[in-house]
Amino acid sequence: MSRSPHGLRVFCLLVGLLLAANSTEATLQFNFTPVGNLADMQAGNQGPAQQTLALDVIGAFGDAGDLWSAIFDDDITINVDIDFDNLGAGILGSTGNVTAQSNFAPTKTALINDVTSADDAMAVANFQPGTSLDMLTNDNSTTASPVIRDNDGSANNFALDVPRANLKALGILAGNDPASDGSISFSNLFSWDFDQTPSGGEFDLIGVAAHEIGHLMGFVSGVDVVDITGGVGPFAPTALDNFRVFSVLDLYRYSAASLAEPSQPATGAVLDLAFGGNPFFSIDGGATSLATFSTGSFNGIGRQASHWLDNLGQGIMDPTFGAGEVGVITALDIQAFDVIGYDLIPAPTCLVGDADCDGDVDISGDILPALSNFTGPGSFGKTRLEGDVQGDLVGTPTTNVPADGDVDVSDLLIMLSSFTGPLDEGGLGDPAEAGDPNIPDLIYNAATGEVILDPDGSSIIGYSLQNATNSFLPAGHTPILVGVTTSLTSQLEEAALAPGSGSIGLVFPTGLDLAGLQALLAVNQVSRSLGAPLVPFDLVVLGTPVPEPATWAMAALALVLLPLARAVRRRSPAGQFGQVRRSPSTATADR
Repeated sequence: MSRSPHGLRVFCLLVGLLLAANSTEATLQFNFTPVGNLADMQAGNQGPAQQTLALDVIGAFGDAGDLWSAIFDDDITINVDIDFDNLGAGILGSTGNVTAQSNFAPTKTALINDVTSADDAMAVANFQPGTSLDMLTNDNSTTASPVIRDNDGSANNFALDVPRANLKALGILAGNDPASDGSISFSNLFSWDFDQTPSGGEFDLIGVAAHEIGHLMGFVSGVDVVDITGGVGPFAPTALDNFRVFSVLDLYRYSAASLAEPSQPATGAVLDLAFGGNPFFSIDGGATSLATFSTGSFNGIGRQASHWLDNLGQGIMDPTFGAGEVGVITALDIQAFDVIGYDLIPAPTCLVGDADCDGDVDISGDILPALSNFTGPGSFGKTRLEGDVQGDLVGTPTTNVPADGDVDVSDLLIMLSSFTGPLDEGGLGDPAEAGDPNIPDLIYNAATGEVILDPDGSSIIGYSLQNATNSFLPAGHTPILVGVTTSLTSQLEEAALAPGSGSIGLVFPTGLDLAGLQALLAVNQVSRSLGAPLVPFDLVVLGTPVPEPATWAMAALALVLLPLARAVRRRSPAGQFGQVRRSPSTATADR
């Protein structure tokens, strides 16, 4: 086995934005063990302040692991030694990846046996035949390091150099093997954020740790070994024929140059495992480019090959990261880890536009939350539950992987065009007290049952009013918004992009005082503007009568039924990374 340091430097620029949430179904586990200075801090040997800092650092690592555990459910434990110390000037952190040999043929078999997704099936159908790789790479026996076609069956063709964590995911190494799978250290000389809300001068430790964990999980390329041993690399010239070099991820690395080679394999295509060039990520034998790879620190564009190409916002595995940036695992990152052997958490499918995946596209469960989480176009790490349903044109699995990371008009249009109205369901919220000028008013006329929705000092673009006793009078409902409407004895709802106000008609029973009105309204929500949180209307009662006995009975019944309805349903609102200085490892001769 070899341990390969992977530095991380402060002249960082960019990664994407955050996505995933925790899932109770995930069995992918991380065992983070503080070592060195971090262990000393945790023990309190450096004082209470440093002990508190140690807990923040350890907690951030746990949160970073949770990002991956929310996506994959492989029944394995990845063991990581973590430290927090002075790493020298300009260095944010470093990662050491423990690898082992796994030959191409048995690795293919393991991947075939691990198919759990459509992408997996596509990937294994396009592997090269035989027991060794057919590839373009550099002949590093001379300083010129020319690109050659290498299919001679030597060690660098048949032996892969695979991170231990990746071997666990493939079932080649026991998932509970207790040995260390790698180490990650971060510098204590920089300002770190521990909850993914970094200010302009802070680095997102959770996001950066998630990136480094991604390398331990297998997002690495042997092209970095080719890069440091050829051309102007620090260990050039070093011939690599007798070493294990390439990773599982390298099985999906192609270029136009490799595809143009004559005498292509019977299945798949010639791989591009040379430094420089224009390599891309493909799971269908190079026919489709899904993303572009970086090309090497010394002989490429200056960023290590174990990353996506820089400055394209492709994912958490981009090579650069900036102060004030929030790290995000994207759908592209997830696709790459899926096809190298990790298994996605199974998820049910949902209706198109159904943000909360409850079987309908309605106002209260889908449209109003989308309005309250509205961001406009961009990358904000929004989840499906928050309203990011764009791309669901044929219905997609409900996961917290964002379609495009925002909640914008496109998401709302999908919901509006797919609107079904609610199923037979109830929900509960807490009515507001009257008097806040920044909250719209619900003005109820006790004598007539008329309800007027007044924006007060705000505006109204959506609302949801529900009761547990089927007491509304939907025949009298007059919409005030140009959008979608629900009119039922249990629900009165509207949502639109433009604001409105006025009388919604004689829709409530008469004779209620404020207590009776509060008892009636199981749900009372108003959306004031795009991106604003949902709030309850302020309640105003006009002409409150002395209640008749029947009214008291109705109010009492509502109060009795209120806890029962709550039991039925309660709605929940919803530095550059431094060089991988991997030393080539001699491969054993068995295949």
